[in-house]
Amino acid sequence: MVAEVLASYRDVGVRVGDFVGDVHGIDVIVRQFPFVGFAGDRARGIRDRKKRGEGNREFVVKEMEIKRDVMEIIENLLFGENVTYLQCSKCKVKLSSVDTIVLHGTVGAGAISSALYLCRPDTSVSAHVVVGRDAEIFQLLPFDVKAWHAGKSFHAGRVNLNDCSIGIELDNAGELQRVGDRYYSCFGREYSPDQVYTTEEEGRARYWHSFTEGQFAVTEEICRLLKVCYGIKYLVRHSDITPRKTDPGPAFPFDELRKRLKF
Repeated sequence: MVAEVLASYRDVGVRVGDFVGDVHGIDVIVRQFPFVGFAGDRARGIRDRKKRGEGNREFVVKEMEIKRDVMEIIENLLFGENVTYLQCSKCKVKLSSVDTIVLHGTVGAGAISSALYLCRPDTSVSAHVVVGRDAEIFQLLPFDVKAWHAGKSFHAGRVNLNDCSIGIELDNAGELQRVGDRYYSCFGREYSPDQVYTTEEEGRARYWHSFTEGQFAVTEEICRLLKVCYGIKYLVRHSDITPRKTDPGPAFPFDELRKRLKF
């Protein structure tokens, strides 16, 4: 059902805020401009053109030109290949300033299910973006709206990182349990050995769901754009700001990401 809803607005001229379906009680709304389709057309830029309306009032009409295979941020929204927009209507407070990116792991069964869960009005968690294992991207909130992702947190002398950060959730099953030669998530899904990352702590092996190269590449690009657009100073993991948390976990090459982005 989810796939049908998301596919139904692939190439049609949907306006920002158009209602396109209801999935498990969540309004799935395309926050996409009519000339930018989900088939890969992308906004190259916005140029403002004044146009005169009734009563000699002037208002701005924004036009978009199309470019393919480019990701960018326009008016606090991501535009790029594989970007899908869901509306997380429970979060309404604007961020006064942003200087931090917080990376999370979903510990979920899939990107779309995690995104829909984060949008549910009866949950107390949310995020700005969910990045799937196939490099698909779900944006739930504009980057200038406060998300509920950091919880009780502290970093660089500050507390409550929700007030100054952007939350990115990475689709991942988290820590796995080994039973014989098989590996299982906490929700019972089995994973093949090539999807398992092994660490050793105090002589005990621990097993983690690995991340994909495409997932890492997309996350790197999103973080690069955020750094440029918002002057981001800090890139941290959830485990860095809340000690009781372990996500996104040791399987994610965080040090490599920091190095590439020069944090």
